[in-house]
Amino acid sequence: MELLDECLKLCGITATDYKKIGRAAYYIESVEDEQYVLKLQPPCGGGLSAIARRVFGGSLPFQNEYIINKQLLDIDRELLWFPEMINGEQSYYMLFEYIECTDLDRDRNRSMLNQWLLSDLINFNVLIDCNITNIFARTVLEYLERPVFRIVRQTITGRHTLFQRMNIIFILLKFYVRQKRLKPIMLHNDLSFSNAMATPNGGLLLIDFEDSIFENRLLLCDAVDLLFDRSNLTLDMPVLIKYWNILSSRLGQVEKMLNMKWQVRICCMRHIMNSIYNPDFTDAEHSRYRQFLNDVLLDNNNYDLWYENLLI
Repeated sequence: MELLDECLKLCGITATDYKKIGRAAYYIESVEDEQYVLKLQPPCGGGLSAIARRVFGGSLPFQNEYIINKQLLDIDRELLWFPEMINGEQSYYMLFEYIECTDLDRDRNRSMLNQWLLSDLINFNVLIDCNITNIFARTVLEYLERPVFRIVRQTITGRHTLFQRMNIIFILLKFYVRQKRLKPIMLHNDLSFSNAMATPNGGLLLIDFEDSIFENRLLLCDAVDLLFDRSNLTLDMPVLIKYWNILSSRLGQVEKMLNMKWQVRICCMRHIMNSIYNPDFTDAEHSRYRQFLNDVLLDNNNYDLWYENLLI
C-alpha cells in the first residue's frame, strides 16, 4: 500500500476510507467528503512484460489511457461524457473524479443505447486523435491490440482444431482483401462486457481506454460490441447501418467503401471469441458461443443466411 499512500500524498489527498475496485484501481473518500477513483500502473507480470516496460518507460496500455484521458479534457462534455482526470503522471497514476453510475443493462436500456451509439460513441470515434506519440511504441501497441490480431492470438492460443484455426485465418485474409483501408477512427476496443456505464442523468459513460487504438479497416467493432445480443445471437442491423451512415458522413467517406457484410462477420467473430474466453460466463454459455462460431461465423452458407435474416 506504499504506492497508494505515495500517490495520495502527491495528489494532496487525505483518505478516510478506500476500497479496491479493480486490478490496480481504488475508490477513495477524503476528509473533505470528496470522492475519487485512483488508478495506478498495474503490477508487472515479469518476463517479456518487464522487458517491454524497461524499453517503453512503463506499461504501454497505461500510458495510452493517460494520453487519451488528457485529450478528453479538451472535449466539451455536451459531446461526450467521461470521468475527468484531475491529476496524474503518465507511467505512474491517474486520479479521476468519481461519477455515480450503474452497469449498463443492454436489454432494459436498448432505446437509450441506440441513441448513445449514434451520438456519444461516434463523437469518441472521431474526436480523439492519435494516442501515443512515440511512433515505435504506438506501432507495437496497435499490433498487440488491433482487433484482427487479437483474433489471431486467440485462434493460436485457444482451444480450436487445426481445421478451425486454418479456416479462421483464411477468413481474416479474405477480409483484408475485400476491405480496403479507410480513414482511421479511434476505437475504444473493449466494450464487449463492461467499460460502458449508465449515468443517473441518462448518459453513457465510457471508461478504461488502455486498449483504445486507431483502426483503419475494422471500423464497426465498438458498435457491434454494444449492439450484439448474446441472448439471441443477433445484431440490430438497422441501427448499425445508421451508425455507419452518420460516421461515414463525419469522416467524409463514401458509404460504399465499407464492406458491411464482411465487417459484421469479423466484428461478430471477435465479439464471440471474447465471450468464449471470458471466465465470467458459464460452461453452457461458452459451449453455445463456440457452436455459433463454428456453425455460423465459420460456415459461408450459414453465415450468408444469418446475415440476410438480419436485413429483413
